Amino acid sequence: GMRDSGSSLDEPGRVVDEDVLRFLRRQSMLASCTCSSQESGLRVDAVSGHIAGHQHTGGKVEFAFAYNMRFTNTGQKNVRVLARQYDFREGSGNLASQVRAEQPEAAGVVGFTPLIEPGSSFEFGSGVVLGTRTGSLSGRFLVMVEPELTGDDAKLHETMEQAELMLRYVYFKGLGTEQF
Repeated sequence: GMRDSGSSLDEPGRVVDEDVLRFLRRQSMLASCTCSSQESGLRVDAVSGHIAGHQHTGGKVEFAFAYNMRFTNTGQKNVRVLARQYDFREGSGNLASQVRAEQPEAAGVVGFTPLIEPGSSFEFGSGVVLGTRTGSLSGRFLVMVEPELTGDDAKLHETMEQAELMLRYVYFKGLGTEQF
């Protein structure tokens, strides 16, 4: 009797071990798809991954990838993310698509020009479709130090925070505050 109960207890133990190993393998893969960068008191953490499965579009196989980014203000000043510039590359190294600084799509991040106060974070996620199972993303962000305004200037600033993305971008970029 003891041997049977011992062997039945052993089965769930093996399942747990396999689950733990599977989890650790995923974590290991995830670690290879993460990166962090810091400049002028703003840390950017990114993680990306292949979304399971693939699609066939007109005989062409495509692979979808998701990425999440978190901006954390580790400095002492309020900062605002104004724009982004990306190069998406396929596993072969060929350029798949890009967002260039002069393109309208470069303004903001997912439609926002987030104000990030010291100790605060802003997170967003997006995706890209590539023709290979692997790929890479490189890029940069345009960030400004938020000005300290009073009176009519502060009122205008509040109004512009609600403006359409391109107008908001042009206004913020034209303020002439420190940018990095």
